[in-house]
Parts: sequence; C-alpha cells; structure tokens
Amino acid sequence: MKTTMRKLVALLLSAALLTSAFAGCSSGGSSGTESETGSAASASTSEESGAESGSTATGEVTTLKIMGIDKTATVDSGEISLSDWVAGGSPIYDAFVEKLAEYGVALELDLIPEDQYQTVCQTQLAAGIDADIMNITPLDDQTRLNLVDQGKLISINEVVENHSQGDAKEYYTNGNGAQMMNKLALEDGNTYWLTDITIALNEDGEVGQGAAMSFMIRQDWLDALGLSAPTTTDELMETMKAFQENDVNQSGEADEVLSISLSDFSSGLSNFYGIGRTMSGELTYVNTETGTVESPWYHENIQSYIEFVKSLVDAGYVDTSDQLDEKKAENKIAGLFDWAGETWQEVGITVPEGAAAAYYAPVVLKASNAAVETEPYLCWQQGYQLGGNKYAVTSACEDLDAVGRLFDFLVSDDYRILTEYGLEDYSYTLGEDGSYNAIKDAEESDAQQLAAGCALWTNASILPRFELKSAQDWATELQGYQDAGKTMGYPETGFEKKKEFFDEYSDYEYKLPHESNPELAPATAEELDTISSITSDLTTYSEELLTKLILGQQSMDDWDTYMADLERLGLDQLIEINQARYDRAQGNA
Repeated sequence: MKTTMRKLVALLLSAALLTSAFAGCSSGGSSGTESETGSAASASTSEESGAESGSTATGEVTTLKIMGIDKTATVDSGEISLSDWVAGGSPIYDAFVEKLAEYGVALELDLIPEDQYQTVCQTQLAAGIDADIMNITPLDDQTRLNLVDQGKLISINEVVENHSQGDAKEYYTNGNGAQMMNKLALEDGNTYWLTDITIALNEDGEVGQGAAMSFMIRQDWLDALGLSAPTTTDELMETMKAFQENDVNQSGEADEVLSISLSDFSSGLSNFYGIGRTMSGELTYVNTETGTVESPWYHENIQSYIEFVKSLVDAGYVDTSDQLDEKKAENKIAGLFDWAGETWQEVGITVPEGAAAAYYAPVVLKASNAAVETEPYLCWQQGYQLGGNKYAVTSACEDLDAVGRLFDFLVSDDYRILTEYGLEDYSYTLGEDGSYNAIKDAEESDAQQLAAGCALWTNASILPRFELKSAQDWATELQGYQDAGKTMGYPETGFEKKKEFFDEYSDYEYKLPHESNPELAPATAEELDTISSITSDLTTYSEELLTKLILGQQSMDDWDTYMADLERLGLDQLIEINQARYDRAQGNA
C-alpha cells in the first residue's frame, strides 16, 4: 500500500535499449522531477526496431508525460499497483515499454493514489498543466468544457488526422473508433478525449452483444430446500419465506435477506416491471428499443414496483441497513444484482460446516402485480460500448507527432493483447482454436492480476482500454468462470445455472442497456447550466420520496402531488435535455 501523496516514476527502457536520452514533449514535463526520482530518461531504439512498423525513421524515442491514477489490484500475494509494475520489473510491463519504444515513444508517469487524484488534478489545473496527456475522468462536465474553451485540450481529430502514421487515423476515421469520435463530438464538431471501447463480436464476426447483468438468488439455498428457482415476483416472496422459516443459513435467526437499493432503481427488480435501470443520482434511462429517454417515475408500472418492494420490506425480506458486504460475509444475503456470470460475490462468504458452497444464479421474474402486463427486461452490455474514462491531450504538449505514434500503438493488436491477456506462457496460453486462456495458477503477482482482469495501465489509470471480445473469447471467459466456480466448491450443476442463463436469453427480445444513459452526446454549456441548476434538488427529492414510499413513511394516495413536485423540480426538463443528447449522438453516428 502506497502512502505518499504522489508517486512520480519514470518508465525506463531495458539496458539494451538505453543508448541516448531525449528531451520530453511537455514544456514543463521534467521540471522539478530529477531530484525526486532520478532523470526521466527515455532512449533510442536499436537500428533493427527502428525499421519496424510504427517506429520513427531515425529510431529516436520521445518521452511523453502522463498524469494519471496509480491503479491497484488485489492478488494472492497482496495488493499491487501500477507503480509496483513500473518499479518491480514486471515482464508484462517490460514488454509494454519495449513495444512502445518501437513506435518511438517512452512514457514518464505522474502517478497519484486514486483517493487523492481529483484534488491533485484540480490543483494541477489551477497551477498550470505540465503533462502531455492527462486522465480527466474525475473532472465534472463543466470543467472539461471550460478546458476546451480555454484552449487547454487539443482536439483528438487534429492528432489522428495530422500526426498519426496511419493506424490511428484509420481506426478513428473508418474503424471501430469512428463511432467514439462522432458520439463524443462537441458543438464545434471535434472530440477532445479518448475513451475505452468494448466490442463484442458474434459467431459471424459482427458486432453482437456483451455480458448480462441480472438479479440473482442463492442457488445453493434453493438446492438445500429442494426448491425450483422463482419465476414470478410472488414466487420470490414464497422463496424468501421458505428461506427464513427453514433457517436455510443455519444462523438460528430469520435473517436471510435481499440486497435492494431503496433510494434508486439500480437493483434489477425494477427491470421485471419493464422499467429501465438507473444508477444512483440518475433519474432517466435510454429505452434503446424505442429510441426514447424515459424516467422510472413516469412508467406505468412504477407504483406496482414500489408496492412490491414495500411488501418485501414489510415482511422482513430486505436488508435496510446498507451493510451488504458485512451481511454477505455473514451468509445472510439471499439475492443481489450483479453481472450474471460473476463468481466474485461468493468469495468470502462463510457457510456452516458441511453446507454447500455459496453461489448465486440469475433469475428472470414475471411481475405478478403489474398494473400493465409486461415482459421483464434484462440488462445487457451493448455490443459496441464506450467507457466512462476520459484521457485528453493537453496544450502543454510540444510534440504531437509523438502523441500520434502513441495512438498508433494503442490501436494495435500488440497493445490490445498485452492489455487483455499479457504474455504467452506467462499469463495466458494460446489454444489451438486461437483462444487466449488465462493461467489461473500463475505465481507472479502481475500474471495473477492479468488472469483475473486486465492490465493496470487501463480502467481509469493512464491509458484507454480497447477490448475486442470474439465469440470464442466469450466462450473461453464463460469456461473460466465455470472453472473458478469449481475451485470454489460449486457443485457440477452450479455454474451451469449461470451458463444456461446466457444460452437461454442470448436471443431474448426484451433487453435494455445496463447503463442508465449509454453514449449520450456531451452536454452543451447551456444544457449543463440547466442540469446543474435542477439536479441537486431533483435527485434529493427523488431519493427521499422513493425511500419513504417503500418504507411506508409516505402514502401512495398523494401520487399526483409527488408527480407535480417532480415536474416542478425539473424532471421533464432533464428528460428533454437527455433526449436531445441521445438524438445528437445517434445523428452524428
């Protein structure tokens, strides 16, 4: 665990590559750093690598300074961080540095702990940006627009059009990145930050659909009582009654409960009423079937949903303590919402001696008390999805050609494979069918981390992630989850319940994005002004109202008054703004 306020580390090439150092790209990039960490050195490549695709003609290497988050992960050996990789001689990171050098680029990293990044970021902005590339994810929308207006961010269009050696220009003009450029364009037609891109391909190699999220229930408890999985909300009530009356967790108390958010619509049960999912602080969602932005509050089944959750709470079947992690570890959480193929929720659950291992299986419930009969929606990851992380090129950069070459590297297969899988025979093996199979028992900490996720330089760290998941990759991932389940003690039929879910519902008709508002175009300054003026009071009112209705502290009899209050506070305005943003994104694309 790192305790320093900041960790400034230089990415050094291996001794074989260290032949000469060159000035950094940023005008202030090296100022004040040598006394702290040593020279932020970079190097020229060998003559051989200088002739390879993507490298500079002279073999020279330019250093770019990146300001970002010191991403961490937990593995068997403990917690590791990106700065550990940089300082510790990670084979995966060494390969990253060597591949990047072939493009004539090295990186100097200004790494900051995640819990301090937003504060340090704002301080840096006030003092003047001295990094060439900056993770601007924690900044609010208005601050990002201000940076654009002040000329402190350089258009991504400018970089790929005039400074790419070809690969990045093709990717962001005609390839998978073109949608990102269009959907994130501001009013001037330019895009000012890169984001992560995830693409799921079907068996025909076309963009398909990704993973699914679902409400899940303890399958081991169903098995213990000889029960079938519930298929309706009424049956869920009966299942919870059976769990508690039979003391299925053997605690001696009726303490088996569901994890359901009382203040928003993020817990999955609302989907079974045909209502889209909204995250905390969000009051609209995109109905991609109709192309409309909607709010749960205006849905025809909203009162039925609230009445159902209230009945669960009144019966004592819901955790109202907001202590999910603690109660899950204590073997009390009967159901929750998460990725349908996950195995991480079960880790750390302590079951009684002799009891079967805990595992959650997805369920799809028909709403028994719906005012208007509807098919339950499922939350699916779209086949083409932009991530929320944002990385910008700043006006401090003096060598955009180097940035263009970095972008060329980022869209390469070398970068994608290193990011997603690491190194062959170290963190993965290559199957005869071309699949990348993680080495789950790898001893080295960075290989362990790659076997469980992706490289530490992505996911809100220093660089974007470009995930391309083929049908074979998806099958391999599902098998990996199944293997993980077996090592956790799942019965042979255990993970099959999760796999059956994907097989059965892969062609399911009623699906909505798992994100509330996927790929809305950036708000204009005028829209931001309106959003900022209404969201605080509107969100507070919505969260308090939903909670009090579920807990029975306010009456459903006053519904018309509540709707009038929401309208007065700006809910209709928010829907209108987000509809315009969605329409712009679709029109641009």
